[in-house]
Amino acid sequence: MFRFSIREIVLLTLIVALALGWWLDHRQMAGPLAEFRTRDKWAQEMAEQQRAMDEAKAALELATRDIRWERIKAESVQLGAPVPKSSP
Repeated sequence: MFRFSIREIVLLTLIVALALGWWLDHRQMAGPLAEFRTRDKWAQEMAEQQRAMDEAKAALELATRDIRWERIKAESVQLGAPVPKSSP
């Protein structure tokens, strides 16, 4: 039969314990890692939506400025002022 020394049994126990500890830690970290990836994807989607909102806001501000300019021109003409040139 096989004859093992105490040193070999302790070494085998240590290797099995390290492997089991690594596996348990790896399995435990799988949940938070998946959650992090989901949050990262969500953050990217929110950033894209924020960029789209910023672009829409800029377009709205430009349109509002043009409308204000046209209103100012119309009021100036009604008051008898010469027609102003295009906006700066």
